[in-house]
Amino acid sequence: MRLQGKRLAWSMLWRRSAPEATIPTTHGEITNLERRILSVEFALIVLSIAAIATADRFVAPGTSLGFLYLIPMSYSALTHRWPVFVLLLAACVWLRQWDTPVEVQSWSRLALDWTLVAVFLAVVLPLRRLGRARGLFFRSAREQRDEPPHVGAQQ
Repeated sequence: MRLQGKRLAWSMLWRRSAPEATIPTTHGEITNLERRILSVEFALIVLSIAAIATADRFVAPGTSLGFLYLIPMSYSALTHRWPVFVLLLAACVWLRQWDTPVEVQSWSRLALDWTLVAVFLAVVLPLRRLGRARGLFFRSAREQRDEPPHVGAQQ
């Protein structure tokens, strides 16, 4: 009897799952969802850049953790438009320079940072093109899915 009660309790627990999310169907709902997702992604990228800057400043003051900026910037390259991406990239270089001790700062270090940015962009630009092609493919697939069937077409 006691075993049956436990089974019943577990089965009731599994039935209380989270309500299923509704799937957006109209163009306005899809656009709104995409906008909300982009806002969340932007917030996560900015927060991760801030976390890296804080760790670079307080946890490792003698060394540079600037290479960790590549992680959120790689994700930003795939999700954000070009002006936002470049602005975030410039902010990361500025944060790296800001955190560098004064006795280590030099024009050669700044040149090195911008050279690394150029190398990073050389890798990221093809990825952005690939992401744009992927987005166009999915948009075309959605349009084909949503277009009405041709009248009079014989099967």
